[in-house]
Amino acid sequence: MILAYHEVLPHESAYLYTVTSSQLDLHLSIINGLSSMGTQGFAQAQVTFDDGHLSNYEYAVPILLKRHLPATFFVTTGWIGSRQGFMSWQQLREIASLGHAVQSHGLSHKLLTHCSPKDLLEEVHSSKKAIEDALGRRVTSISVPGGRWNSRVLRACFQSGYDEVYVSDPTLRSCTMDGVRVQGRLMVTRLMTADVIRPYLQGSSAMFFLLNGKNVCKSLSKRLLGDGIYGWLWRKMADKDKASYR
Repeated sequence: MILAYHEVLPHESAYLYTVTSSQLDLHLSIINGLSSMGTQGFAQAQVTFDDGHLSNYEYAVPILLKRHLPATFFVTTGWIGSRQGFMSWQQLREIASLGHAVQSHGLSHKLLTHCSPKDLLEEVHSSKKAIEDALGRRVTSISVPGGRWNSRVLRACFQSGYDEVYVSDPTLRSCTMDGVRVQGRLMVTRLMTADVIRPYLQGSSAMFFLLNGKNVCKSLSKRLLGDGIYGWLWRKMADKDKASYR
């Protein structure tokens, strides 16, 4: 079971994908609790963060340290050290030194399914190389921006040397496709209470049925509306303009 976070702040935000520090702490305490009880299958639980928000360094890392949990930070390399509200390479080096993994989230956050063959390879290959050059550590995983992926994207990731591709489908079981391991994740929002997180981590059939229904509806909406209109509606519904970073 894999949780995916974005922005973390000490206060509430209207942006759907921002969680508060106290929410994150509660979620991680659930992980600790399930682990201490020896819950069957729980050893597979994983915590991830997308984009490379500065808030991850400021607020999430201290909570991870407190809870003695490792995490994977998927960063958009073109934003590192150059865009307000995002981490620097030095901060990422510090995160890596604490035992966390720093992996790729693309070069510029382009939807990979929309890229030309040349741009696709640039997005996945250049971001991998940038992290490896800056941190001196091998990059083996990529999280696809916007959750968009297909066989062409997977093949490009395989050609670039990735072993794993992380996507936004909460019910997708880990499986091998086009030479890479595809990992599904739950995109955590500010509306998700312990009553959602705990049964997901426990592998509840009822929770997976509910999440699968939501995912099917989302996929149908993308097909019917097209990525352009769907993306515009998503930004409005998620209050993306309320995010603290620019």
